[in-house]
Amino acid sequence: LPDSAIIYTNAPDVIRYHTDRASIMLPAVTNPGTQQENQHLLTELNAMNKDLRDGAYVIFNSGSQRPYLLSEAAIRSLFPLRSKYESDDGRIYQMQEVQ
Repeated sequence: LPDSAIIYTNAPDVIRYHTDRASIMLPAVTNPGTQQENQHLLTELNAMNKDLRDGAYVIFNSGSQRPYLLSEAAIRSLFPLRSKYESDDGRIYQMQEVQ
């Protein structure tokens, strides 16, 4: 990925460890500590949408299960993403070109 790319992921700790790059945690549906609904979810999704339209990437790490985050299926249903890379470890997506 380009050095300047914005990355959204379910595993920012794994991205940092393997690449020494910063990334943004996918929006949470609930707070993992309190189990309360994320009151900022819509705002976070709107920011993510803008970043994706500007070329950001979404990386799902198969080994990082964080049930409080939006799932891969939910993210794919919300945004028109195309697969850029797939392996047993995970997948990389980017927004499809808007027609």
